[in-house]
Amino acid sequence: MKFFRGDKMQKEKLKINTFGEIGSTMCISTEDGEKIFSIIKKAFDKNITVEISFLNIEMITSAFLNAAIGQLYGKYEEKFIQQHLSVKDMADEDKFLLKRVVVRAKDYFANKKNMEKVIAEGLNENA
Repeated sequence: MKFFRGDKMQKEKLKINTFGEIGSTMCISTEDGEKIFSIIKKAFDKNITVEISFLNIEMITSAFLNAAIGQLYGKYEEKFIQQHLSVKDMADEDKFLLKRVVVRAKDYFANKKNMEKVIAEGLNENA
């Protein structure tokens, strides 16, 4: 839904309080990441902009970020994500981790078939 204010059009924005959604100061599990991903996906599917706040979050893992944000790159174009997702209240070291997760996700989804083949071959060699 879009709102008109004078001659400017504004998109609806959903604000996600990560602490409130997962009920913890630690964003570490894939399951918690999936909760956040589900909320983002529902908003994106309605063309709603999302702002994620990490206020009161003390620890974030790549597993959480891969589940919450990384897999968005398998469902949406990068430009769409850049236009519809913002992150705030995140510590600098967590921003660095998020950037790494995003780079890996973009690489993975750009070359998904090749990546899955390499992973499967690696697992077969270790079996």
